Amino acid sequence: MMACARQMKVTQQGVTSGKWGRPTGDALIDRTALIIGLGAVGSALARRLHAMGMRILATDLHPPENPSDTWGLSEVATPDRLDALIPRADFVISTATLTPDTQGRLNRSFFERMKPTAYLINISRGPIVNEEDLLDALNRGEIAGAGLDVLNREPPPLDHPFLHHDRIVITPHTAGVTQQSFGALGRAVADNIIRLKEGRPLKNVAAT
Repeated sequence: MMACARQMKVTQQGVTSGKWGRPTGDALIDRTALIIGLGAVGSALARRLHAMGMRILATDLHPPENPSDTWGLSEVATPDRLDALIPRADFVISTATLTPDTQGRLNRSFFERMKPTAYLINISRGPIVNEEDLLDALNRGEIAGAGLDVLNREPPPLDHPFLHHDRIVITPHTAGVTQQSFGALGRAVADNIIRLKEGRPLKNVAAT
């Protein structure tokens, strides 16, 4: 989101041509974020964006009764009301689970509802976005840009148009991958091994 808002890709290119110190892009403060899906990732994101002074809208299958008491959310609606929230957002962030209902949900009609100054951020699963429709929306100037951590094909071919687009920031499916997160994962596995050895209940057990 920060890289998109501050037009980091274009700014870095400008440095090599001698452009320096020019005001570029926007801050996140006082902007509106729409989070699609308030699961573990979506809720963690909401807490961080609230701390950065953003207004936060969200959709979730089970909206909290008091949104303002939950990470400062301005409004939470069920997925069937998503279309009404899209035009209000400066950043639309997908943290939704990939299902038959969400596959391709971010498509032409979706982008047409977004502000021309708004950005799409996808940190969920690539197939949720119709990539052809997204490229067309960007080229037509229907939205301002996109930040993508996931794509339909990973890794993408080197001639993929997203890789060379000035208004698309791409990371290689590493949004949640850091030294800290890997360390925490290792400690969680080790803790479960100890729990199993000692006969204590295990954490994060998959339902069968």
